[in-house]
Amino acid sequence: DLKYEFLVRPKPGASTLFVMFSGDALRKKYQPPVFQRWSWSKHFPGHCVYFSDPVLHLDPSIGLGWYSGTKDQDALETIVKVTAEIAAHFQIDKQMIASYGSSGGGFASLRFIHLLGGGTSICINPQIITFRYHAKHFNRYVQICYPGMVADDVISKYPSKLDLTALG
Repeated sequence: DLKYEFLVRPKPGASTLFVMFSGDALRKKYQPPVFQRWSWSKHFPGHCVYFSDPVLHLDPSIGLGWYSGTKDQDALETIVKVTAEIAAHFQIDKQMIASYGSSGGGFASLRFIHLLGGGTSICINPQIITFRYHAKHFNRYVQICYPGMVADDVISKYPSKLDLTALG
């Protein structure tokens, strides 16, 4: 039941696809969809696709969901499928896909490349273990995306969605 929103900026003749992820969306300032760095597309030597974190629609107080989704749906798995369709449209091989993000978006960028099974990740100060980020942000995420569960149970049941070191 997550709402997926993305913005595609094609570049004629390009052979690379850049997949862009946002960090914390300051909800006092931004409402979904949030496409951080969308104005940078003219500087990238390829097509760009910007994904808004789908959990932002679940509650107006959440600004960071690491694109991990909910207990019922892994948002990044869906984003990988959508990206594969976009890449096919532009005839881009997955090895020519580069993901980009910083902080919470850096976490998503790294996990996205792992799920994609190829490509390159460009990250600025990525978060690696979500539950080691500010407790109030992580606990808010758990409360909204895993209702009825406590943080420790979410961490133990869904390690690969929340901790990049658990990916192996």
